[in-house]
Amino acid sequence: GSTVDATLTLELFNIYQPDTVCFEERIEQCCTELRSELRKLNYEVEHRVQGQLHQAVQNLAATMRYQFLEHHGPQRRKFTLTDAFTNRYFVVAGGGPDLSWVEMEGARSKNVLAHNGWVMNADPLVNFAEKGSQVYFQRELIVWADSVKLRYGNSPADSPWL
Repeated sequence: GSTVDATLTLELFNIYQPDTVCFEERIEQCCTELRSELRKLNYEVEHRVQGQLHQAVQNLAATMRYQFLEHHGPQRRKFTLTDAFTNRYFVVAGGGPDLSWVEMEGARSKNVLAHNGWVMNADPLVNFAEKGSQVYFQRELIVWADSVKLRYGNSPADSPWL
């Protein structure tokens, strides 16, 4: 998410305005400039997210074409609650039931594992599950449903469980 540093905001926007006559007018001008900058920043984020959502939809459509229509695909004919129309990206360790959105934020979230897989045209030596990656969000991963992504870290201390 995005945040606003109040101290920095005051430094950048609570400044002298040569075209103002009184304090209230200066504050209004400062607020107008801040509002304009926030709109610009929000537009940039919205534009980026819209692009990511578009990519996700395109990737889902490509998966559906492959799964159901293309002659070299598995040519599936149906999907059900147990046989979803696309592969799951996450699984609960131990085969437990899916977690609710509330539980995903709680202690049980440590039992959720991400499936491993392949990302087309990506460097296989780069960890696509690292923080900041959009691979899962943009539905770019070709899932290997029989394996999960292991996070070893940079040293043994990073992953004592292993």
